[in-house]
Amino acid sequence: MKKILPAFVLLLISLSGHAQNFYQIDWASSGTNYSAFVVWHSDDDAYARVGYLSKAGVYQVAEFSCTGSTFYSEDGSEHYLIDGDAATVVRGDKARGYNADNFIFSNIDESNHFEDLFTIDDSQIETAVDEDLREATFTVLDANKFTEAYIKRYFTAADPQYNLFLNRSSKPEPKPVENKAATKMHLVLVANSLDVSIGPGCEVDSRKLKTEFNNIAEALGIGFESHVITGNAFKKESVLNSLNTLQPGKDDIVVFFYRGHGFRWSGQEGAWPEMSMRYSSFQPLESIAIIDVYTAIKAKGARLNLVFGDMCNNDIGISQPVPNAFSAMQSNLYPSTEKLERLFLDAKGSIISVAAKPGEVSWVSNSDGGLYTSSFFEGLYKEVGKYSGTGDWNALIDYTIDRALYKSTKSCSNCTAQHGIKNVSIQYE
Repeated sequence: MKKILPAFVLLLISLSGHAQNFYQIDWASSGTNYSAFVVWHSDDDAYARVGYLSKAGVYQVAEFSCTGSTFYSEDGSEHYLIDGDAATVVRGDKARGYNADNFIFSNIDESNHFEDLFTIDDSQIETAVDEDLREATFTVLDANKFTEAYIKRYFTAADPQYNLFLNRSSKPEPKPVENKAATKMHLVLVANSLDVSIGPGCEVDSRKLKTEFNNIAEALGIGFESHVITGNAFKKESVLNSLNTLQPGKDDIVVFFYRGHGFRWSGQEGAWPEMSMRYSSFQPLESIAIIDVYTAIKAKGARLNLVFGDMCNNDIGISQPVPNAFSAMQSNLYPSTEKLERLFLDAKGSIISVAAKPGEVSWVSNSDGGLYTSSFFEGLYKEVGKYSGTGDWNALIDYTIDRALYKSTKSCSNCTAQHGIKNVSIQYE
């Protein structure tokens, strides 16, 4: 076994994800067998429940939150740590304490495969040597195959997750959505794909945004129309023409998403930035205020209006590259049609949100795209997940902003914090 401890030189790198994954980790210590059920959204949004038999013969279940990070041992080999924290006993003798567990995936290769898995609890991690590590096994679980007997190992019927994991619902069957056939989603996507500094990341986001919103419309059984402004078409005139020709119906959905440079005029009042409409410094500076886009779209009279800007909000307006994300544990999407319909068919109103508050820059990775955009999709997948979320726009945008802030402060050593801003005015029919 390669030497892992001490030398916890932590480099926090965010895991990319879709919505939720489930894992089982098993190990033994001092004659006791432990089995952890890990619920994973992202590297700062996960928890575990551990079942075990106490020395007194009482079946116990403990729960603790988890965060994930990459670290390197002295010989340069790469490892991944799932750090457990703040454990409590939720079943059995609750007076007994429990030290949260830590899981170490050791010797990760270029394909993100690990060689060994070890556990160590919080009471030992500060002073541990390699001999304190306990070998463990790791299993990826298929949520569609959960049985009642399995879920009972970690949850009781009183836990809200119990029926959720068993696909049971106490809610009445949703009513058929009216006018679905007459509803259309209009996507206006503006991405600065030719810019030398942020173009590759904008191109990544552009492809994903068009694909995912098209997939959403298809899943909902509604029409889809896209206006993609990228490449050499990335011009102020193109955006204004698309907005002028946009004619949504009263039951339609309009999504506007801008990926590019943003800035503020000197002495500018108000929180919302300008969208820079040039892809080369040799071109004259032209811009459109995103708040003007929001106002124009709302005036079209669609039922649901969503305006997003992944861009800077300072006087410089330069998005800088960040390191590529480590993706050892991808999350799966188990979608709920009911929650998807709540977001896009039951919701009425308007949203405007951008990636950074006044004075801040936004950050982008050439391979993973903008931190705000990738966080938006993580929030979307979580809100429409069968085992997570409620299909709520406020929660989705809050998650997007919080997740992007986490990435800019914890996942990147040379990034400054970006605090997204929002204005959400949504009602549900």
